Amino acid sequence: MASRLRVLSLFSGIGGFELGFEATGRFTTVAQSEIDPYACQVLEKHWDVPNLGSVTDIKEGDLDGIGPVDVVLGGFPCQDISCAGRGDGIEGGRSGLFFDLMRVVRMVRPRYVVLENVPMLLTGDSGRWMSAVLGELAESGYDAKWDCVPAAAVGAPHRRDRVFIVAYANRERLEEWSQQDGSPKAGKQASRRNNARGRGQDAERRGGWWQTEPDVCRVVDGVPFRVDRLRALGNAVVPQVAAIVAGWVLAIEDGA
Repeated sequence: MASRLRVLSLFSGIGGFELGFEATGRFTTVAQSEIDPYACQVLEKHWDVPNLGSVTDIKEGDLDGIGPVDVVLGGFPCQDISCAGRGDGIEGGRSGLFFDLMRVVRMVRPRYVVLENVPMLLTGDSGRWMSAVLGELAESGYDAKWDCVPAAAVGAPHRRDRVFIVAYANRERLEEWSQQDGSPKAGKQASRRNNARGRGQDAERRGGWWQTEPDVCRVVDGVPFRVDRLRALGNAVVPQVAAIVAGWVLAIEDGA
């Protein structure tokens, strides 16, 4: 039986990414990173693992008791690259936390890095936002593939397109990086591109997975934590989509 891959989740939210990966039976969450008070309560209820707090504050010593990490998950903030945002880009104050995510990646050196964000990441600033992400991955020792998967593809009653990037260690470049005391080696970007677009379609299982939404109208008066819950659900990775992405990682891991 194949061993489970150990997962560190950054920007964990309410754990949608982890739920999808763990549903495959091949991944185990060993630590999370979240600061939102409501989301932290949800994580504490469902996972008995360390919460490392803000990704900006994670230091090597914080990871001592976690053990080896095989996969880093990170749905980093979209506010600066979303079509509904101000367009500050990947260097913005919120979306720029991607670079802190990569700082943690370089500390733990996982075999896989899985990222999630809005589709504008692919095209924003004439493709420069995506180039910055792929360049940072490449310089840190990773090749990457990606695709856009809508929640509608797994039966959700809304489209919700999201791009998922699966980066996997290029062993030669990873060794070059590790020999330089944590300083990424600049070099030609060698990431591979898979720009096939996911297409939403009616799923046969539509409805079954989505009946967990309570039969309460979307108003908040008198409903405890209703605002927090709706916000958390809106920011969460859809677990059923995350399970599809986990399958991509396993295909690489198993040599499929």
